[in-house]
Amino acid sequence: MTRHKAFACLLASLVVSGLFWLNSFNTQWEKRLISPTVEQLMMQDDAAATNSPTVSPALLPELQPEEQEEYGEEYELEIVDEEEEEDEQNIDDEEDEGDEHYIDEEEYEEEKYKHAEEEKEEGQYEKEEEEHEEEPPMIETISEEEEALIDDYEDSDVESSSPSSEMETSSGDELMEDDENSALETTSTMVPAYTFLCDTAPPHAQPFEPIIMMANARTGSNLFFSFLGRLALFNMDLLPLYEIFGNDSRLLAQLLNNIVEQIETGCQWEDFVVDRTATDPEQLFAAMATSSDSTQQRILEELQHVFTHRLEDPAPFLEFLHRIPSTMPRAYYALKVFPFHVLDLMKMTVTDFLALFESMPETQYILLWRRNMLEIFVSFKIALTRQGWVNVASTQDNAVQVDRTELEWFVQRLADFYQQAGDYLSTKSCHIFEYDQDLSNATQQLSTVQRIQTEVLQLALNEEQVQMVVEKAGTTKQAVVPLSQQIVNWEEVQEWGYSESSLDWPNLFP
Repeated sequence: MTRHKAFACLLASLVVSGLFWLNSFNTQWEKRLISPTVEQLMMQDDAAATNSPTVSPALLPELQPEEQEEYGEEYELEIVDEEEEEDEQNIDDEEDEGDEHYIDEEEYEEEKYKHAEEEKEEGQYEKEEEEHEEEPPMIETISEEEEALIDDYEDSDVESSSPSSEMETSSGDELMEDDENSALETTSTMVPAYTFLCDTAPPHAQPFEPIIMMANARTGSNLFFSFLGRLALFNMDLLPLYEIFGNDSRLLAQLLNNIVEQIETGCQWEDFVVDRTATDPEQLFAAMATSSDSTQQRILEELQHVFTHRLEDPAPFLEFLHRIPSTMPRAYYALKVFPFHVLDLMKMTVTDFLALFESMPETQYILLWRRNMLEIFVSFKIALTRQGWVNVASTQDNAVQVDRTELEWFVQRLADFYQQAGDYLSTKSCHIFEYDQDLSNATQQLSTVQRIQTEVLQLALNEEQVQMVVEKAGTTKQAVVPLSQQIVNWEEVQEWGYSESSLDWPNLFP
């Protein structure tokens, strides 16, 4: 009896414990169904705090492609974890299927995930293999033109046929073309921008570069040209054109003869014969029209045309002179222009005339002036009256009457001429010489000739040649008496405020 009671008590205790355990199990299961897990809550909090793209696929499209690739795998792992949690819940709901079913399901999902990853890696590998197989060999991407270009430029590289390398190759080709064009442009600048008048010029022929003197009559221009011509005898061709823009017919005929003689030499016209005794340009051109050679006739006709129109259109005439060939290493044509030539005969401004030489960058510019403009005016009046311009001595018997209006107009006109020339030539390599300081003063002539040799003609200094040039200059100062004795109404001129001393006159080029 006692044994039965003990068994009954044990059975009752087991029943009570089982009921208690069953009630506790049901309570926990209900909570699990109603409330999210702590892990889920933490994930939601982290996602809300960081706005992570792994929370929702809807956020992925807003990412850049690189970010999508970076976060894609993490997002996929998160989805797998959620699927595993759902599987756990399903397993709990189906307890009657046993623990063995749960383990098999978990292993299945792990195997599924591993398989998916392997397929993904295999697919990526196959894709890379396909891209690698589709990548053509380098030699197939090079055209015949590119092969020729590579042969010409052995140091050029073609590393890849990918789009980026094709762009690099294209850029390299463009750079090569630019280099070739640059080389051609550099070469073209080295070739003279002129063509000689004739095809018979020797290969070593040189063009005639300009020496342009801006001056006025009675400022020592003839003495200066005497120095220039004698220095040039030793080393170069010098075509002296003096006042080629003047209107002295006899002088113009002589200068045209000089031009034709230089053309004859430079173009090697061995059979050219012409009567050079003409004293007028028209007579000279008529004599040259008898030439039977068509090339010679064409050049002479061009000379006649540009010379005839040199005053209204001086540019073609200057260019014609530039295209005459010289057989010497260096050649110049030298001319002088007075205010009368530019302002009255050519009807141009000083600036417009000087601008004609911009196309000839080797031009040498000279400003020759005389400080005492009263002396210029009086010397000019005496030479005009006597019709003698060189080596004609002026004495008191040659004195002239000075008109104030005429004098002041002359002084103002001359000052304006030099002012315009000086302003334009201030940016050029210009050589300035003053009559009293550099030419008429015998003690300074040696220094002046040295400057002409080294600065104007750009030759090495040769003191022996300089001394010889000074000794045989061939010109002398015209006035042999003071300025006061050359002016009939000198006292009246003094009352106007004009002085005999050049030191009292303003310095135009201090």
